[in-house]
Amino acid sequence: MSGFRKKLTVLFITAAMCVSSSHVFAAESGNKVNAATAASEQTAGRTQSFTIDKAIEYAKEHSRSMAALTAAEATAKAQKEENRRSFKDTRESVFKADAGNGDSTFLVTTGYVYRSYIFQYAVAQRSRLQKEYTLESEVRNAFYSYLNTEDKVELAKSALKSANERVTYAQMKYNNGTISANDLENFKLSALKAQNDLNAAVRGKDLSMIQLKSTLNYPQEDELIVTGSFTRRPMDTTTVEEALKKSENSISRVNAEESLELAKLKRDRSVTHYTSGSLGAKSAKAEYAQAELDYYNTVEQLRIGIYSAYNNMADAYEGLEYCDKSLEITEKNVAAAKQRYDLGLITSDDYLSAVQQLDSLKNQISSAELSAYLATVQYKLQYDCQNTISQEEDPLL
Repeated sequence: MSGFRKKLTVLFITAAMCVSSSHVFAAESGNKVNAATAASEQTAGRTQSFTIDKAIEYAKEHSRSMAALTAAEATAKAQKEENRRSFKDTRESVFKADAGNGDSTFLVTTGYVYRSYIFQYAVAQRSRLQKEYTLESEVRNAFYSYLNTEDKVELAKSALKSANERVTYAQMKYNNGTISANDLENFKLSALKAQNDLNAAVRGKDLSMIQLKSTLNYPQEDELIVTGSFTRRPMDTTTVEEALKKSENSISRVNAEESLELAKLKRDRSVTHYTSGSLGAKSAKAEYAQAELDYYNTVEQLRIGIYSAYNNMADAYEGLEYCDKSLEITEKNVAAAKQRYDLGLITSDDYLSAVQQLDSLKNQISSAELSAYLATVQYKLQYDCQNTISQEEDPLL
């Protein structure tokens, strides 16, 4: 019986091991299936399709610049609130001690330091607001620049198709003995150039996608599908005079004005605290003089920036109009060159030169349309981002 029991025990152990192994194998298989499913889901989630509105929304949610400015705004708010408590406590303690005229405390007790923190908080809020506005412009620029590269790829494909059709036609004429071998090689060389142009356009599109993803803070390794189209946009009709008027409420202008007011507050209160010829009074006057200079420079830079951006925009649209008229003439010239070539009046070099000029002009127009749009965006940036943040008013001051 002992031998039988031993054999039975061995069988039980073997069976248990088999069951355990089957559970392990099943678990491993399940894990592999789950992992494969998760990987498949993860891979599927790596492809997104963006319209311009969704691209702007995504960029705002994932912008590191916006995150940094939001954090700076929160810090400035905390500093303002902390300094408010400090201002109140210091003023009360100084007044109780009847020692409010000390150099180390008068700017605190007069409210200048607290006022400066209120100003810094407003500046931080405006910086976030301005970045949100400029981020939208950056996304639009990158988004439409990519769509423009797609258009150039299609133009290059069309040019290559036409070049290949001309090669086929030339091959037939060569076989019939109506053109020379050199003429045929010219047509083939033209097709090779068209292929190279297409390759360059595809590389340009790939680079533009990298730049778009970078602007959006979109993972470079993930696929991004861009939906939409770029069409020619009209020129901004805002006059320079209107833009200058609007720029008076721009964030940079308001910041400069309030910085000047703050420097004036420090100068006035320093002069009443110190004697007029003291170092403290002279230092406050010097700070105010520097603030005046900064304000003047800001106003003049805004003025120059508006005029410069308007001129660039006007130049871009005038250039685009010139390209349009050139296209009309070039298309007629190519049609005439084709007829003259078929009649043997001009060489294949002359004909193909006219064709390549037409293809080049179509690309120039595509680039000019984008440049005109970007110039319009740059012009609006000079005046269109209006300040909506006012400094807080506090009863303590």
